[in-house]
Amino acid sequence: MYFAKDEEISRYGLKMFKWAIDGVGIVVNPKNSVAALSQKEAQEMASNEEFKKEIAEIMGDLECPKDFNCHRSGFKNVCKAMDIGRETYVQCMEEHPDCPFVIPFGISHYCKCPLRVFIAKKLKQF
Repeated sequence: MYFAKDEEISRYGLKMFKWAIDGVGIVVNPKNSVAALSQKEAQEMASNEEFKKEIAEIMGDLECPKDFNCHRSGFKNVCKAMDIGRETYVQCMEEHPDCPFVIPFGISHYCKCPLRVFIAKKLKQF
């Protein structure tokens, strides 16, 4: 769980409010398309430090021609892809001929971007 540091509170003019004192409250951006969350999904989100660590490791040595726009947008701006059960790639559902991670195969295209594969497989975002 993340709590704002004193430096962040003063720098950004944050105001702290007590809520969900004896439980966990989930706040969703109104622009997010989440319609429902299971208790298990909420618990996974609450303990997402593991996901943050994995994402940081993936991004560490990766050169992204889009400057990690997917990550900076909170994974809202990701190309459409389909998990086809392969370990290291997903099927692209959009055409990106200039993307260095695209593997054309017949009439299909596959994405081997480690971050996009992680998003599809671990965060179940297609």
